[in-house]
Order: sequence, then structure tokens, then C-alpha cells
Amino acid sequence: MLNDLNQDQINSNHPSLTWTNSVIESVTNLLVQHHWKQTMSNKIDHACFTKDRQIIEINLTHLPDDSHINDNIVYISDCVVYRQQWQVVDLWPEVFGVYQHDFVYDTILPDKLFACFIHRGCSFRQSWLYQFIKHNILDSGYVTYWCEDRINGMPPDQYFEILFQENNLLFKEQHQHLLGKIPFKNFDFPIEHAILKSGKNLIIETFQDSVDCVAYSEKTWRSIQLPRPWLLFGPMYSVRHLRQWGFDVFDDYIDHSYDNETSSITRQSMILEQLKMPIIYNEEILKNFESRVQHNRDLLKKLAQAWPSKLKNTLNTLINISSIESSTSRA
Repeated sequence: MLNDLNQDQINSNHPSLTWTNSVIESVTNLLVQHHWKQTMSNKIDHACFTKDRQIIEINLTHLPDDSHINDNIVYISDCVVYRQQWQVVDLWPEVFGVYQHDFVYDTILPDKLFACFIHRGCSFRQSWLYQFIKHNILDSGYVTYWCEDRINGMPPDQYFEILFQENNLLFKEQHQHLLGKIPFKNFDFPIEHAILKSGKNLIIETFQDSVDCVAYSEKTWRSIQLPRPWLLFGPMYSVRHLRQWGFDVFDDYIDHSYDNETSSITRQSMILEQLKMPIIYNEEILKNFESRVQHNRDLLKKLAQAWPSKLKNTLNTLINISSIESSTSRA
């Protein structure tokens, strides 16, 4: 069975794999020059700095660190963060231009209801597989569940059992159906092709239940650039932000009202009902969907062009913050 992790077009030697490193390096060099003390850095996507009781934290592609929730902090992120007590320096939406990609694919009609790709194992992610069986749609989709244990490296079949015992005992019947089939993958072609062979794509984002932050990964940006309607299981308002930034979210084919629900369980239930409703494809619809995603690709290209300027402005903002801090200290 081919493990498709990082084997897709957007994750194979793509600029989006290294953008966080370069941003961390740029911010670090600037702040050190202005006498900020670096208190931590993984040199990949997360670093913290202090000066005169002020904290600057840069955290990319991940949710905020709650250990600083009550601190006097300047927070730099590509995530949409709602915490009013923080001074947030937003990198979005321009930063998302790094995910722009000219996908190579054939125009084909779908032969399955949906596609859904899940790599990391966790109780909630695993519940999606159980729900597919419960709703009798597993065989109607192109689905993966690798059940990867990123903490301890446990074999997928063992981790699958532990996640069942911990939080999924109500799915006993569905669990029996999957015994001996984990890791699960029911197709043998690239995931872009699986999306195109499907009527809809279900995106299971990395973070799903935050109430004050929305993070987007390549999972979302891949789907936005491929000509199929999609449903996004992420935090509340994940779809709203995409719509506000100008992306076509296929509102006339997908009821995204789940996006307004605070409960992850409610969002899952509503998405499942949407997932079961087929879209009748023909050549006209294929052309229409291609036009929509061309709009999305063009928007991402504009964001990519604007990103260097946005990063420069961010660095200038940090210089101003340093100057204000220095003036305050002298006073």
C-alpha cells in the first residue's frame, strides 16, 4: 500500500514546505539586532522573545500557546486569532499565497461520492471512519486513514485499538468492520486524482475545535485549487474567512451552515448529511467548476505577489514596537 504522505503535488518539493523557516529566521535576525532576548526557538515555525517585560511570539501553522494567554504579548501568526487581550500581527491572507500551485490533472467525471484523507490518528479523526460505515458511505468514497501516532510511533493497528478503547466504544460494530484493515486506503492513485474522481472532497483540517483561532494547512489550499466542491471540518468560521477573502466556496452546491456551529460534534453531523447528497455531473458543470477554481488560483497568485510586501511590513511593525519599547524604558 502506497503511503501518500508528502507524495502529492503540493507537498513534493513545494515552496510551502520551507516558508516558515525563512520567516522565523527573518524575525529572529531583526529582533536580536534590536536587543530582544530569544527565549525559545525550534527554528522551524515557533520562537519567543522578551524585552522589558514585553513578549513577542511568532507561531506559524499551529494554534497559540496558552501558557502566554494572560501576558503582555505581541503575537505573529498565519492563523486567524481572536484573542482581544493580545496585540496580533496578522500574516494572512497574503501568506497563503505560498500554497499557490499549478496542478496537473485530467478533466474527468467523478465515479465516487466523496474523497477524504486522514493521516494522523486521534479519537475524533477515527470517529469519521466509523461514521462513514454507520452511514453506509465508506465504499462510496476514496478514503485513507493511516492512524499515524506522531508522539510514540506506535504501529497503526495498535494505536487504532487504543483510540477505540479510549473514546469510541459506542462504535463497537463499526470497529469490528475495520479490524485488520488499518492502515486503511481504498485506492491506488495520487490523492489529486482521487479528489477529481469524487463528487465532493471532505477536508479534515489539522485543528478542528479551537474557539478563538482558525489555522489552515495545505489540506485546504489543495482543495480550493481543484475543481470539486468541498466541506471543511475545522474550527467554527473556517469557511467564513475564506469567503470574506474572496474565495469561491461553492455556496450554491454546499450548505456551509455547519461552519457557524460551536460544537465539533454538531459540525460533524451536519457535514455528514451534506456529504451524502450527490452532485449530478455533466460537461457543463465540469467547465463551471473549472472556472470557479481558476478564480481561486488567480486570487492565490495575487496573494503570493503581495506576500513579500506583507512580510516587509510585518518586520517594520516589529521595528516600531522595539522603538516604542526602548523609548518607554528610557522614560
